[in-house]
Amino acid sequence: MLQTTYYEVANRLERIDFPSIWPGFSSGSFALYQEKLACLSGQLVPRPPEFLGNTSILWQGSPLAIWNLEQEMDLDQLASYLVHELFHAHQLASGETRFPQDIRLALSPAPLPSLASRLQEGRLLAQAASAGPEAARAHLTDFCALRRQRQERPECLQECLVETVEGTAEFVGLQALLTLSPEKYQRELDRYRALLQQPGPLLTDARRMAYYTGALTLLSARRAGLDLRHPLPGQSQPLFSFLNRLLPSVPPPPLSSEALEEAAALAEREDRTHHQAVARFLEQTPPYRAGPFRICGYDPMNQFAVDGKLFCTHFLALQDPNTGSILSLPGQSLLILTPGSAELAEGVYHR
Repeated sequence: MLQTTYYEVANRLERIDFPSIWPGFSSGSFALYQEKLACLSGQLVPRPPEFLGNTSILWQGSPLAIWNLEQEMDLDQLASYLVHELFHAHQLASGETRFPQDIRLALSPAPLPSLASRLQEGRLLAQAASAGPEAARAHLTDFCALRRQRQERPECLQECLVETVEGTAEFVGLQALLTLSPEKYQRELDRYRALLQQPGPLLTDARRMAYYTGALTLLSARRAGLDLRHPLPGQSQPLFSFLNRLLPSVPPPPLSSEALEEAAALAEREDRTHHQAVARFLEQTPPYRAGPFRICGYDPMNQFAVDGKLFCTHFLALQDPNTGSILSLPGQSLLILTPGSAELAEGVYHR
């Protein structure tokens, strides 16, 4: 099944005009893998230990997109996900530098007015993504006014960088899906729009939400007759700046009382959920290992901060700065960070 799926996906990738999706983008190498086997260059081999998660890695000196095929998937959707990862490979090969600091973002919760603004920004993008040119431009102008008002905040800067790196990859994957199946593309776009209209817990997960806001920034700009795509080498400004410079500067729309109330309720609910998760973890008296450690690996989609500590639910890797040895920690870990640092830790609870 693994090898058959590999060739089915490869056939779909051959139908995609990569340079038309993003300047300079071209198809690259990918691999599919399961618990014990991987399909690499069309051949079945033992799964390399470096194959972890769905991502792009440096493999034998070249970028490689990898996908963990745990269960059967829609092949058009799988191909679009791999295009997302292939774009990350393109970013690496192009010398992309606009990467977010994920742990710093997790440690920088947005204050209530910023959360309410994030909520309204997402809804404006959702509206713009299905509007005509004039309405899309008006929605984007208001979006920029709100974003401009809070863009100097540390968490907003990191959000903008996630949009730049991950949001662009989401956009590229969507464009690939449009080639393979316009119907599936429309369903996926509708899902993105619905998530930004009613984000729920997504609102306080700035990194995950930025996948959708980044993709819809590009799609909405296209609805407004604007093209934000750009060659990657040598760029230093985030995606938002490309849109911001094309639209007039207007006063931001006021934050509605409804948005403030909704954001407050969602933030309180998620904060309670996170504290409960950490409390349940500590009730099991996990062993503690003292540092110092340097954080060298993590799953950014499955971690959150509680009281200045980082709770990782799936994976964490730490390096002893004195010996260079790597401590790999699958499962749940609670990282006690060195005060004032998003890279160093004093110790870790793990089970």
